[in-house]
Amino acid sequence: MNLLEFFEKVYRVYHPKLRSDQAIATMRQQIKCFVVYLAEHEIKADTDALTEDHLVQFSSHYVEQGFSPATCNSVLRAVRSIWIEAQKRGYTSTRHEVHLLKEPERLPEAWFPQDMEKILRSAAKEKNEIGQVDAGIWWTALILVVYWTGARISAAMHIRSCDVDLESGTIRLPFDYQKTYRDELRDIPEEVCELLKRFNKDRNEFLFGDWPNDNWQNRTIKKGFEQLGVHYHRILTRAGLPATPRDKWHKLRRTFGTRVAAAAGRAIAQELLGHRHMQTTERYLDPRQIPRHQATKIIDGPAINPELLENGQGAEK
Repeated sequence: MNLLEFFEKVYRVYHPKLRSDQAIATMRQQIKCFVVYLAEHEIKADTDALTEDHLVQFSSHYVEQGFSPATCNSVLRAVRSIWIEAQKRGYTSTRHEVHLLKEPERLPEAWFPQDMEKILRSAAKEKNEIGQVDAGIWWTALILVVYWTGARISAAMHIRSCDVDLESGTIRLPFDYQKTYRDELRDIPEEVCELLKRFNKDRNEFLFGDWPNDNWQNRTIKKGFEQLGVHYHRILTRAGLPATPRDKWHKLRRTFGTRVAAAAGRAIAQELLGHRHMQTTERYLDPRQIPRHQATKIIDGPAINPELLENGQGAEK
């Protein structure tokens, strides 16, 4: 059976935890990446026709195309899950080893408070209207909702208008766009509520539903926010801030987690980010902004020759 067919007809049936539309779309896209590679190299994409060599060759090809080891590993994990299930259900007699690539462990980075001020000033300069809302207000509101809730951009864009209570200052994040598969209630400050009062909640099912430039409400599409990302890139660039892929929407989520951890501790950050494991949460926390043990404050150091500091030159020889 073809890998994609197996995913749709077998894997999803036996994996009820893969319930959110976003999770389904993500895994489908990952498997498609592998199937497309196989087709390009005239390899049959059936569960009983694949070998470990095919995966090794795919990994080399994918990295050569400029994709990161982390992106490549996400595809490999999806294929591994399919193979395990295929063996369990009798669609293949061999269980293959999947060798993941070594990923560099980069320090997580969050925006500093002064960075957020620059982003908001830049967002306020957006011109024209989105729906019936001034574009500067619309963008400022979206950025602040993501900042204060820690929501993924897919969840933020699917906040329903009826789930926003401006009287109590709360927003319900939709369960079908949460990896925990449960609704999450988040508080927003009064000034954000004032911005959201400019939105016509009776006009759209979704709070930010007036965004016109992406087919983002089609839930079968993995990358439904490409134009949203392009516009946000422009906002970051105008603010004089980096705008690499690591600086996009998820950096706001890391900023949320970092702020919470700095103020209330890592356990609360883990809870509000919806992570099962603390190890996952640690990958969100910017160590520059959280109290940590510093060797310079723990151990004594050797004295430096004062002449070196005063004259900028070494002692006489």
